[in-house]
Amino acid sequence: MLIPRCELTQSDDKVFITIYAPYAVVADSEIYVDEDDFRFFSKPYYLRLKLPGGVLETGNKCVTYETDGGKFIVTLEKAVPSETFPNLDLISSLLVKRTNKFPTAPTIIVEGEDEYQEDSNTEEEDCFLSHFDEVIDQNEAKINIGTGPLTQQKYGFCNKYSNSFQGFTYEVGELFDLPEPDVTQASTRSQLRKEREKKDFSEDHYLADYFNAEVIEDAMKYTAPWEMDMLQNNFSSLGSLDADEFDQLKNIICHRWIRLQKKYITLGLVDILLAYCYDHRSTEEEPTSESAWTINKLSSTLCWCERFESLNDVIVAFIRRSLCYPLLRNWELSLRVIYDVQLLLMSSKLYLQKCLLKIHKLFNASEPRYLLNRIYIDDYCHWIAYVDTSELVSIAKEISE
Repeated sequence: MLIPRCELTQSDDKVFITIYAPYAVVADSEIYVDEDDFRFFSKPYYLRLKLPGGVLETGNKCVTYETDGGKFIVTLEKAVPSETFPNLDLISSLLVKRTNKFPTAPTIIVEGEDEYQEDSNTEEEDCFLSHFDEVIDQNEAKINIGTGPLTQQKYGFCNKYSNSFQGFTYEVGELFDLPEPDVTQASTRSQLRKEREKKDFSEDHYLADYFNAEVIEDAMKYTAPWEMDMLQNNFSSLGSLDADEFDQLKNIICHRWIRLQKKYITLGLVDILLAYCYDHRSTEEEPTSESAWTINKLSSTLCWCERFESLNDVIVAFIRRSLCYPLLRNWELSLRVIYDVQLLLMSSKLYLQKCLLKIHKLFNASEPRYLLNRIYIDDYCHWIAYVDTSELVSIAKEISE
């Protein structure tokens, strides 16, 4: 079964769901609505959404089909008129997919989520709902989750991976500056990183860029799209995920997260965004063949499996690495990138999700960095839809201080 691309908008009293299903058999299409549970089936498509609020079905009149573009437009009445449904642009927070057969992650709980995905249906419903219960097969890289003693060294999103790189000697050398991530103690990673950076820093390269400021002139003049939208106070141009982004996101396994280590996850996000925004600015939004390497190298989270204790540690680590490794090594450029991240965190979660999807795409095309997607970026692509916006704004304000 295929998950069709969809877009959600709202008015004061209605929710509009546009479903792009060009190969659907219109006569056999079915829609099921039960409060916040929305389901659509039309071979070969299946879509299930958990809406942010309750809705009412108004019969056959609630659905129209446009042959141009092959899309269904479903109009649903809000159960509570004038209620605002948040985050309708973040499809990943609404999609309901069964993930219990995914072999590479432990079972953990989404913050604030109930057992919605494990509902049980009546016998009468089973005939109809069986269409919706089919598991979508996906080919995933076989990265092991360690099951050994608690003393094993851990890393990755939520620090949940261990013993994952046995037999990946070449890949470890390409991905990490961290020696032997499966055995190097987490408490020593920061010091080892600083020693390596001190060794790798080139005074000649730094001074050459300092005295030839024209090499960064174009990068400094560049204005990121989220900054432009913020200056114009207009995020409507962002729209929603495009077709490629939607297909990419729906094929990324969504795990279930525990209520722990939020600080480390958020600081890791900032670190990864700093690396991304450096590449985004230095290439002026035109990624190169070196972009995946740059993001990997500049992020201490990705290159050293580091877990930061404070935002200041994140900023200092980024500046150090930005003056050691990339082609353009300039203090003012690094500060400008930090400002980019500050604005990005204040913009919208959809912008952040799009940036993470771009990182994911770059890593998938850069052997063997798809492994970084499996242990870090996959989860971040979905987690960003659930994080409280106020927490991101708080981090942005802390950066400005």
